Amino acid sequence: MAGFSNEEDVALIRAYCGVARESIIDININATSFWQRILGHFRSEINNENARNIKPIQCRVTMLKKHVKRYVGFVKQSIRGMADGGYDVATAYQLGKNAYEAEGRLWTHGTVYEIFKNTFADEYDTAEIPPPFLGNLNGEEA
Repeated sequence: MAGFSNEEDVALIRAYCGVARESIIDININATSFWQRILGHFRSEINNENARNIKPIQCRVTMLKKHVKRYVGFVKQSIRGMADGGYDVATAYQLGKNAYEAEGRLWTHGTVYEIFKNTFADEYDTAEIPPPFLGNLNGEEA
């Protein structure tokens, strides 16, 4: 089967985050049920009851989480390297993207990142870093 499309990635991460959020309430869910529910939500969202199966979606979620966390690390590193007075969020995200792509990978997971950030802010958001200031790539005020 062909690789996952961006649309499938987004549908899969929406399904994963939705089920993971539900599972926080129902801590007795086992791993098989957890992934079956994700697969069901994923298939429903892409409107294809035969799309993929559990093992490929497990692998894809793991890979997407790894890539998004790598990107978040680059963003945080960029923020730490900016002026002590704060940082410009858009610049930090662009610098993070540039650093990620410098490793030879194309950053195509922006929507997936936003879903993770909105669902699991503790892991994926950069909110613990001081609030932004109006600046640009040169560190000058806008």
